[in-house]
Amino acid sequence: MWSIRSTLRCLLAGIIGAVLFASTMAGAPAPPAPTSCVAGPLPDSTSPSRAGFFREVLFAAPTARTPWFDDYTKGSYHIDKLDLAIGLRKEAERCGVTLEALVVVGPNGPLWSYNVLAFLRDGDSVRINSLVIPHARITGKATKHLSGRTLAEWFRQLAGC
Repeated sequence: MWSIRSTLRCLLAGIIGAVLFASTMAGAPAPPAPTSCVAGPLPDSTSPSRAGFFREVLFAAPTARTPWFDDYTKGSYHIDKLDLAIGLRKEAERCGVTLEALVVVGPNGPLWSYNVLAFLRDGDSVRINSLVIPHARITGKATKHLSGRTLAEWFRQLAGC
């Protein structure tokens, strides 16, 4: 059934997909993304912190800090969507990574679970880093590379278009 809401949702998904597709296909091939922050390690690289959480999102490999994020450990980051969107962009720039998009789904369920997807430029493709975070605990990290065309199609499907 047609509605203005579904039309706007499909239009927005198409715009996001087109921008991501164009950004991955424009000009000369981009260099591969770094596998660690070019700004160097954080001073306290094993304790949970806001900056540490941002690096967990930006870089796919688990760190010594990863298991320490939970609802009970001092310094653990509790997701604030606006803070995450603004702070992650700044940390990405500091680390020499190009953040193309961010999707945060949650809170869901009794444990306030979140799913965080960071879309990062990586050469001619986009790398998606995914974190699963129930009760402020990082319980899953994954990464996948997608072409710009595949990513544009994914956004259209996500919107149900």
